[in-house]
Formats: sequence, structure tokens, C-alpha cells
Amino acid sequence: MKKNLFSNKLSAEFQETKEKSVHSSSDKWLWLASGAACLVFVIIVAQLLDVGSKKPVTPANKVANPAKSTTSEVTIALPLVSDVPADSVVREDPNFQADQLVFSQIYQKPTTTWSLDILTNKAQAVNLPINIKKDVVNYYDIRRYYNLEPIINQLNEQGSVLVDNPFDSPKQDFFDFYRSAQANHWPLLLTSDVIFYYYQNNIKEVYKAVEAGFYDDLWQISNGLFKMANQRYQAAISQAIKGNDPILEAYRLNAQYWAVALKLLAPQARQIDKGGNINNSIIFQVGDDQIYRLPSIDEDLCREVDQEVALIKEASGVKLSPLFGYEIDYSSFMPDTDYQGGGRLANFSLASQWLGHTWPLYYREADCPKCLLDIDDWRVNFLAANILARDLNSDQEFKNNWAKIYKVISYFSGLRDELTYVHYVKAQKDILGDQSLEAIAHLDETSRNQILERLRAAILNNEFPKANGGWNRQNQDDQPKIGLRVLQDHYWPGQSINWSAVGPKLDVFLNEQTTTDWQVNQFWSSIDMLREWFNTILVANKEWVRPSWWKSQHLALGKFYLVNWQLPSDQRRVALPDSSLVQDNSTNESLVSIDTASLPAVDQQIALAKMLRLALAKLQASNLLSEQKLVDTINTLEMIKNLAIKQSAGQSWTKEESQAMNIFFQSAIVKAGRKTLTKSPKDNSSLQKIQARIEVRMIGGQPYLLIGPVIIP
Repeated sequence: MKKNLFSNKLSAEFQETKEKSVHSSSDKWLWLASGAACLVFVIIVAQLLDVGSKKPVTPANKVANPAKSTTSEVTIALPLVSDVPADSVVREDPNFQADQLVFSQIYQKPTTTWSLDILTNKAQAVNLPINIKKDVVNYYDIRRYYNLEPIINQLNEQGSVLVDNPFDSPKQDFFDFYRSAQANHWPLLLTSDVIFYYYQNNIKEVYKAVEAGFYDDLWQISNGLFKMANQRYQAAISQAIKGNDPILEAYRLNAQYWAVALKLLAPQARQIDKGGNINNSIIFQVGDDQIYRLPSIDEDLCREVDQEVALIKEASGVKLSPLFGYEIDYSSFMPDTDYQGGGRLANFSLASQWLGHTWPLYYREADCPKCLLDIDDWRVNFLAANILARDLNSDQEFKNNWAKIYKVISYFSGLRDELTYVHYVKAQKDILGDQSLEAIAHLDETSRNQILERLRAAILNNEFPKANGGWNRQNQDDQPKIGLRVLQDHYWPGQSINWSAVGPKLDVFLNEQTTTDWQVNQFWSSIDMLREWFNTILVANKEWVRPSWWKSQHLALGKFYLVNWQLPSDQRRVALPDSSLVQDNSTNESLVSIDTASLPAVDQQIALAKMLRLALAKLQASNLLSEQKLVDTINTLEMIKNLAIKQSAGQSWTKEESQAMNIFFQSAIVKAGRKTLTKSPKDNSSLQKIQARIEVRMIGGQPYLLIGPVIIP
């Protein structure tokens, strides 16, 4: 690892900087295939330690020292948080209705009041101005590595300064920064930027762990609804009379729709792993082709189904859909690179895209020339959509499996807020009353068409906020996209915002945002967190004098935090310190200070992690890896919060606490996630560009120079 400690690069405040390149990742799922256990952090309430996923539980008051090892990993025993165990949450209500779960009803907002003494880290504040050459204990130690002369005046007057990253690494990696700093004997500053990054990266890994389990739920839904639709169609066709029967065609279309989903989900022979890698949950194992076995599909249905599946897998452009009779751009079925590595995930991706197909509510007429179906074909399609919605609503197990997928994806990666089966079923109750769709379909043509129009109007009365992706009912370009989807297409509320323009005024922007549910997804949860945090730390206060860079740097962190949810996670592993840093089987500990100004936000992150833990347990979507990652995250943030409060009160950390905090920095990024937005070709620069923050703080009654990484303003 190259270092450039003598280059004396300065921040843009002093001179122009050059952007550094960032290695991107094309496959964020490799970490599961290589063994998820080595990637999991484990933290004790009073200690921050990394572990594997199968270690025994130890009391929270015991601190384990890292064992001497010839490998690159440190493993420590795993404690669990003292909150309600996840398995008991699942069992507390056997009649739980997952489709009724609202995350915000689980969320418990923190009520802590943060004093100015804590936010300003009063006990470690130095009296300014200061003469760092004379007063700072480690000035000459640092000067041997870094030319401090150009920033002496600012350090003397303000006590802190932002400079370019002195460690010459193209990775723009927080943990690489700390490891380089430790190797050169810098005391470490745990910045808000690193705490926020740690939380986000862990939550992204939780989602990856959970998402691998969606395959089974989608198979259960598709298989169950196909059998229901196929039995109904076979019964109806045996009694059919000659002539057009719209309800029979709707039955047929429904059965074929689910048959396509099953064929996309079913394991292919080439996808079966014969190497016995049983620890990899995203690949198909020997025998899975029997567990996920296609049901018998009548020859009468197969021709269009097979043609549709072939077009989807070919993904080569605009073609006429054999099932729906209008053109579809099949290139949209090309799997994202993140989903191409594993059999289950690749098949889940294709099937979920198919189930994101729209059953249109508008038909082709003068007011909608771009609509996909003429009125006659639309009526069959509309009947089939309403039957699909009724079927999905008919069984609580179907709804639970659907809600597990829908609600989790919606919270973590975003789904468009638009029509679902719920809105169709409600309209049926309001308009049809006790009449069935079959009874309506067999009325005379005029009566049937009038009722279908009333049903359509009732569904269209549901409108959704534009900020959450709702389509404009009056826009001719949007109208063909409006209708029932089993799974909505992905939509992130922040994806259309010009963050370059918003960034410098982010605090104003945040205070202008409103929503009916702040916990509906990560974006709104983050808006809520940042809004309250900024209103705490950016307020003018004559008792809290902040340096010149303060506001712009924290606004940059807030912008990064909002955009970073759209980027894949980094893959981490625990790494032993360099041999030069290991003495007597223990870590050569660096002096560490925590950025206490972040504590109000950290408190909310803890609350959000607890909300997610309970929500995933209630949805029965959690697994060993996701549960442990959330436990680790909660314990880590609690640890940081408690030590920061202790630090701000002037209390020394114990040896065990200091060692635990040092171990936190012993992570290495083995595969960096993408740092650019794939849908932003105009600005392809890295969103994670790091500067260094150098600051003078009192530790043990003596002033020291500390260093920590921050996001470039």
C-alpha cells in the first residue's frame, strides 16, 4: 500500500485537488459465495469486536483479547443484545398478517436530550488560540511524516483543518485510511462520516442477506397461484361453448402469466452446483430441481408460455408479446450485474421483472393514443387483472409471502408507490358488492361494459404522491404505465434530485420535505434523521464556536448519506494489524477520540436498526446472517455512543474499552462496491472522495494532533 505522507497535499481551501480513481465492483454477491461468516462484526455492549457467525455466546461484561493467529481474521465470542429475541417475536402472534405490517408502528423514536457539553466534546476541547509547536505532545512525531507548516496558523487559531488525504491510495477507503494512520503512529479521530458509513454498509449487507431468501417466497406465491388459475381454467374449458368468452380468455391469460413466472424461477441444469457448497444460499444445490419442480402445464397453454420465456431470456429488444399481444421491450429483462452471479438471485431477478409487468388500466382511444390495447383486448386483460388480484387476496399465506418481499424491497431499495392488488380488491367490493367477476362477465355486453368502466374509475381514484413515484393520471406518456403490478418497479425518491444543486442548501431542502410516513423507506428515514440532526448541530450558538469548514463538510456528509443508499456495499473482512503493530499478542493501541456531534444521529440509527430487526422478524424474513449483522450494528453504535458520552464527560476509557475501539479500525475492504450512480452518465465521478481532518484534542490532560477521514465538501 503506497503512502504519500511527505507530499503535503492540501484541501481545495488551499489549492486545487485532483480526483482519485475508485475501483468499482461488478458483483456484490461474491461475499456470500466465499463464506459470509468471516465478514460479520460482533460487538459487546462495552466492547467492539469482530466475530464469525457460529461462535458461542459469552457474557457482555467479559472482554476477549484477539488471539494470536497466522490467518488474516480475528474471531471473538458473540453476545446478543438484551432486547426481545427475534425468534420470540415471530412466535408471539401465529395469526400475524404480514400485509398489515407498517414499519413506523414498530419504530420507537429516541427521547435523549443532548447537552452542549456532549455535542461540543467539552472535556477534550482546547483553549484557542494555541501554539501547537510548543504545546502539542505529538507535534514533532507527526511532523516527521507530514509537513504541517502550511496549516500551522489555522490549527493554532481554529484547532482543526481539512486537508487532502495524505495516504496515497486510489481506493478512497475509510478503513485503509485508518490502517495507514495507525502504521504511522497518528492518534485517530472516529469521524461522523465513518460512523455513518459503517451503519449504512451494515444495513446494505443485512438486505443482501435477506434478499437471498426471497426466491422461496416468490416460488410459493407463483406455484400456488398457478395451480389455482390452472384448475379454474381447466374446469371452465371443459364446459366452454363455441364463441368468444371473455372470462375464459381471462382465466387462460392468468394461468399463462403464472406459468411464465414459474419457468423463469425453476432451476436450470447448468445452475445446479454439484460441488456441495451448502453454505452458499444463493446457488442451487443438488436436489433443488426436485424441490422447485415445475407443475404439469397443459399443452394448450405451453406454446405462448415457452415463446414468452424465450423472449425474456433472449432480452434482445422490442418484440410482440405472445401472451399480451402488444410490443414489449425485452431488453429490460437483461439482469443487473449484481444478480448474474447466483442461480437463485438470477432467476428471482427475471421472475420479479416479469411480475412487474403492468396490467394496463387505460385502453387505446383519442385521449390515450399510446395505450397498448384496444378496448376489446383491454376488457379481457382487465378481467384477468382483477381475477389475479382476487386470487392473491384469497389466501393469507399468499399475502404474507407477498408482503415479505414487497415491504422489504420497498424499504431497503425502493419500489414505486402505485397500484397493488389491495386497490383492485377494494374497488371490487365497492362496485360489485356481492356480485362475482364471473357474474359480471356473463351479463349482456352493454351492462358488462358499464360495470367494468365503473370498476376502472374506482381503481383510478387511487392517486399516489409524485415524490414516491406515483404516475400522473392526466399525462398521456404515463397512462400506459398505470395499472396492476404484482411487484412494482424500483423507484428511489432521491433518484431524480439534482444533488449538486441541493447539496450547498441541504439543510433548507430537508426542512421543506414532508411525508405521511417517515419510515416508509430508507430515504425518508434518512431525511428525518438528517433534518433533526442538522437542526441540532447547525444552529448558531455563541457558546459553540465551530471552524470555518464545519457547515459545508457536514452538508457534504448529509448529501453523501442520502445518495449512498443507491450504491452497493463494500465487502469487508477483519484483518490483523501489520506485524510491526503487534506486541505481546495484543494490538498496539492508538489514541482514539470520537466525534460527539454525531450522537443525536447515531441515536436514531440505533432506533432504526432495532425497528428493522423487529420488522424482519415479524415478516419472518430474517435469517442467521441478517439477524447477527443487525445485532452487531446495534451493539457497535451503542458502544460508540456510550464511550463518546464518557469521553465528553472527561472520563478515561478502560484498557478493554480502548482495545475494543482500536479493533474497530482493523477492517479491510476486500472488494469495494461501486461508488458512482449507474444512471448518472453526466457526472460519473466518485461519490466517496475522502479528505483528512486534522484536529487538536485534549486526551489525558495533554493536547494531541489527531486525524480522521471525511467526505469532501
